Amino acid sequence: MTDEIGKELTVSDTINHSGIMPAMPIEIAISRRAEMIEFVRKIMHDGTDYGLIPGTEKKTLLKPGAEKLITFFGFSVSLEILTSNEEWRAEEPLFFYLYRVSLHKDGKLVAEGDGSANSMESKHRYRWITLDDLPGGTKIADLLTKDGTISEFQFAIDKAQTSGKYGKPAEYWQKFNDAIADGSAAPIERHTKNGDRPAYEIKSTLYRIPNPDIANQVNTIQKMAQKRALVCAVLVACNASEFFTQDMEDMSQSSFSPPASSDIVEVKPKESAQVSREDIQEAKPNGGSVGGDPTSQFWLKVRGLGMDSAAANTILAENNRDFAAAFKVLEAQHTPPVNDVIPAEDDIPF
Repeated sequence: MTDEIGKELTVSDTINHSGIMPAMPIEIAISRRAEMIEFVRKIMHDGTDYGLIPGTEKKTLLKPGAEKLITFFGFSVSLEILTSNEEWRAEEPLFFYLYRVSLHKDGKLVAEGDGSANSMESKHRYRWITLDDLPGGTKIADLLTKDGTISEFQFAIDKAQTSGKYGKPAEYWQKFNDAIADGSAAPIERHTKNGDRPAYEIKSTLYRIPNPDIANQVNTIQKMAQKRALVCAVLVACNASEFFTQDMEDMSQSSFSPPASSDIVEVKPKESAQVSREDIQEAKPNGGSVGGDPTSQFWLKVRGLGMDSAAANTILAENNRDFAAAFKVLEAQHTPPVNDVIPAEDDIPF
């Protein structure tokens, strides 16, 4: 028994502990996170690259934002289909796809993400339409309903066509005219390829019916699966789950409407200096680690103190851009060491 314990202790003593040590110094990790925050602030746009779904607390990473992060981190992307099932001739056709996205850098695998989509998801399987659009012979009592809205261009309401491609029953157009007259119709702008045009939106009861054209959704379902896999891989590779979630944009479109391009405002950075890519390159001209040299010490100190960039550059100018001298000035003015300062939650730019 004693010999066995002795052998156990001997074996454990020979374990190479370097294999379980962090892959990078903490200074590099802090700088990497700082650059991620700065990238989101200056390059990514709320409503286009990410968005907040009503009823949720964390922003959802959208496909355009995932693609920007891929470019920023220099990943190469590979896409593989793992499983597919297509039942075209079934009574209710079924389409299912499972994809895997792999992200590589310098020939090494960084992260993988799987994503699936199928035609049984309600967003593909059903359609919500108005009473006037229900196929003849439909048993209304058997259908699910919900409160919704419908809209029409003002010129269409004025024409009130009852035949042809855009024809609707006269009662349909009368609903709009009545709502406009009593003030319950909301004036809106609807986008066309020639610009926005005036329209009206009114409340209406919507009815759920099986999608009669599900085959037209096959490409959409495939793209949805690919997008889900892509976003999953990016969140893992960029350590971005701190900032974003995924798939919440797959909720009904009525839950999330990105703002028009004219409403998108660039997210402005806070007035604080950040460790830039150039700073890091300058800090390690010979490939050394960031953190022990004057340049990186200075910028990490500035960021840790929350000092604005103007003040930091003033100190540099006063010391002829001598980072070692500037760092000593900061050390004399502020006692907390930079490595004890970890970016807080409110550093997240949204």
